[in-house]
Amino acid sequence: SPTRTTEAIRDGHVGAVIIDLARERELRTAEPQREALDSLRGYLDRHQQLMDYPRFREAGYPIASAAVESANKRRVGRRFKHGGMLRATFEWLGYAALVVCVLGRAWCSAYIGGRKKYELISMGPYSVVRNPLYLFSFIGVVGIGFCTGVVTFLILLPLLFVSYYRLVVRREEAFMMASFGDDFARYASRVPRWLPDFKLWQDVPEIAVRPHYLLYTLRDSAAFFIAFPLLDLIQTLHGAGVLPALLRLP
Repeated sequence: SPTRTTEAIRDGHVGAVIIDLARERELRTAEPQREALDSLRGYLDRHQQLMDYPRFREAGYPIASAAVESANKRRVGRRFKHGGMLRATFEWLGYAALVVCVLGRAWCSAYIGGRKKYELISMGPYSVVRNPLYLFSFIGVVGIGFCTGVVTFLILLPLLFVSYYRLVVRREEAFMMASFGDDFARYASRVPRWLPDFKLWQDVPEIAVRPHYLLYTLRDSAAFFIAFPLLDLIQTLHGAGVLPALLRLP
């Protein structure tokens, strides 16, 4: 299935996926589907090194590495060449959202990294919204939805994110209330949970940044960029008729 295929690639079994696709090709009778499967096999064969996800995760997968940049360049270039300008615009919006997500999460981590359980952080991004880390992650999820070009993902991914993180935020706020009492209650009554109010902005002249937590956040955020080759795979599976798309962006 497409889910097992993407999981196998994510786990580093690209060679096994190529063999499975060869078998799948023999079962297909329609020539367009056979050609699409040949194209997918060729893509995977040429770019196996870019999909060595276990090694990337072990190494921390640095942002803006050659693998990320080349995957981004090929994907954007191909869409401008073969797709319409509107579609390409949606993808650029998606990439911009992913960049905002990564930089925004790093910015938030500079304030809260290693302090979340011991201090009530209310300066910088936390002065205008209570959950800026999750807000930037949401922007990244929307960006991935735009990059897929499939309305199903654009709707489903944010809905799943919101459904899950509503529960996470409730647990965290209960913990904050138990830990900081009236201070957190006053903070929560003044600062919105999700939608920033920039009139509330407050900051300090300097902060003590803990590099370990900042690097951890950057490494964690790199997962948004690792999605690029998987998005290419989804597009190819759509073209092969293996993975249906209910509705595409123009």
